[in-house]
This record gives sequence, C-alpha cells and structure tokens, in this order.
Amino acid sequence: MYCIGIVRNLRMSFQRSFQRSFQRSFQRSFQRSFQTKLPDVKENQTRNKKALLLLCLCSFMVAAGCRHMTLTLKADYNANRGLPVYVLVRSVNEKAFLTESYQDISTMIFKDPPDPSVLHYQVLLPGQKQKIKIEKPKNASVGVYGLFTEPDEEWKMLLPQPFRYRYLLTLERNRMVETTHD
Repeated sequence: MYCIGIVRNLRMSFQRSFQRSFQRSFQRSFQRSFQTKLPDVKENQTRNKKALLLLCLCSFMVAAGCRHMTLTLKADYNANRGLPVYVLVRSVNEKAFLTESYQDISTMIFKDPPDPSVLHYQVLLPGQKQKIKIEKPKNASVGVYGLFTEPDEEWKMLLPQPFRYRYLLTLERNRMVETTHD
C-alpha cells in the first residue's frame, strides 16, 4: 500500500510538473507569435489618426478642386486669318445660347458695367496657347465664344453640365473645335 501511495504521488507530481512546463512553453510560444503579429495599441491609434487626417485632407482637396474647371485655348497660326481673336466665356442656359446672335455677344465684351454672366474674356493671338481656370456655374452651362472677323457656323460652343475638369478648345481658321489632345 505504501508503494501504491508513492507511485500515485510520483504520478501526480509528474503530471503537475509536466502541465506547468507545457503551460509555460505554450504561453511563451503563444506570446512570441502574437508579439510579432500584433502591433502596439498606441501604434495602431497613431496609424489610424494619420490615415484619418490623410483622408480628410484628400477629400478637402477634391472638394475644393471640383468648383473650378480648366479651359485650354489654343489658336492655330491661321486662326482668324492671322489676326487676334476675342474669346468670351460666360454662364448661359441652353435656350439663350441657341438664340444669341454674334452681335449680342460682341457687345458684352465692352459693356460697362460688365455683364454678370461673363466669367472670363481675353484676346488670343494666332499660335498662342492659354490656360484659364474658371469657377463652374451651379445651375447653368458654360458658353465659349470666339469673336472672329468672319465667323463660321461654329464660332461658339456650349459646354453642358456635368462639367469635366479640363477642356481643350482649338481656334482654327474661323471656327472653334474641341480636341482631345495637346
């Protein structure tokens, strides 16, 4: 009986020591595996804050950039027979755009006080390329007018909503065309 008690005690102590050593080794390996995979909580918070700040900055830049559009005006060397061309950009609805005459538009350039629908106007020399940035109208389209000496049927162009960010307009001999490359 004494032997049975000793064997039982030995067996129990062996089981306890085995369990303890197994638990310790398991805990160590478990902790090591998670130490390499899981970053620190403060590091995660810092990354999240940086990502949120970057997202806010990008959305602000996109929202601010959406209010403007860029028109690149390029005059060929033979545009308007080699003479300067007045270019007028204005906000307009489609009905008014279709009914306006060349005379109506030409008087808008020198009107005093200026017409509130005029967004931009300038003189473009043959062979010149000019970029202009205008604010997009909220409830209207954009009309671009080339005041040539002898205008063709395509002396004006309507840019309807929704607007693109960029347009390239080429002034040829007596007309204006939209092109897709520089």
